[in-house]
Amino acid sequence: MIGRKLRNRYEVLERVGDGSTATVFRAMDTRLGREVALKVLLPHVRENTRVRFFQEATAAAQLNHPNIMAIYDIDEEDGQHFLVVEYVEGDPLSDFIPSPPDVVIELGRQIAQALAYAHARHIIHRDIKPANIKVTPAGQIKIMDLGLALPREAKRVTAAGMIIGTPAYLSPEQAQGHPLDARTDIYSLGVVLYEMATGVLPFDTDDIPALLLQQVKQPPKPLREHVPDIPAALDNVILRALEKQPARRFQTMDAFASALKAAMPASAAESSSTQTRPPVESASAGPDAPAQEPLRIVLADDHKLLRKTLVSYLESNDAYLVVGEASDGDEALQQTLEL
Repeated sequence: MIGRKLRNRYEVLERVGDGSTATVFRAMDTRLGREVALKVLLPHVRENTRVRFFQEATAAAQLNHPNIMAIYDIDEEDGQHFLVVEYVEGDPLSDFIPSPPDVVIELGRQIAQALAYAHARHIIHRDIKPANIKVTPAGQIKIMDLGLALPREAKRVTAAGMIIGTPAYLSPEQAQGHPLDARTDIYSLGVVLYEMATGVLPFDTDDIPALLLQQVKQPPKPLREHVPDIPAALDNVILRALEKQPARRFQTMDAFASALKAAMPASAAESSSTQTRPPVESASAGPDAPAQEPLRIVLADDHKLLRKTLVSYLESNDAYLVVGEASDGDEALQQTLEL
């Protein structure tokens, strides 16, 4: 792929990363003379994943906001479908875990304002997590991945009751497969900010069913139990976003953003500008680091709902690639041999 020119326009320069459904490349738009990113759909993906790929393009095309990655085009060549999107320089939000309160508030406020803009246009993200957010060198948030974003009028591409999203950041209603509204993103952003402020997730276990149960039933510990000197106002704001009942959370992202701004410590608020700290060093973040290949997985289980839920989770994580799944091992293995 490196060196190819797709549609006689997009010159592929380097591979940026591999996901379970697409590979991302840095490219040059030779017609407009600008760098772009190409998100190329992998050929083996299921039909519902293909539908979500085009759904991402449709959802993102409705949005024009400085904190949301822009989409420029969708195209295909020789049966290979790809999105042309804004190329964003920066570091993943995970590099800002943990952060001091003023950074949590400033970055959280930007995320909330971007999602408020999307919600006003009836777009629910459904998969807010650090891996889907970048921070530019100027300290600007960019929400990167709209692969699970759902326009209000869109047809479902997952079965009713299917759990979709990333378990550690799922709202209780997502964990139960219930219908969703914009308040699901409020909860997920609360999880992200809890992790940024404390360095730990509010709910964390290697057992996915246990984690989903915690999201539904277990109240989070106050942040001050992890960080004793955290401002009480910030503690209260994040805990309110993490209420189990949607009616007890902030009802809009605008309200969440305003509450975060009001929680800014006085010393930081008096500063002429809030500067985000440099991202922590990451052993895998170097520009010359090779792209990591996803772990290829074959799933065999006769419990269809459990199997489909696990597939949905794995496919949302770029570290895994599900190459076959069926009710028995022979059938799953046969799927992999046919690839």
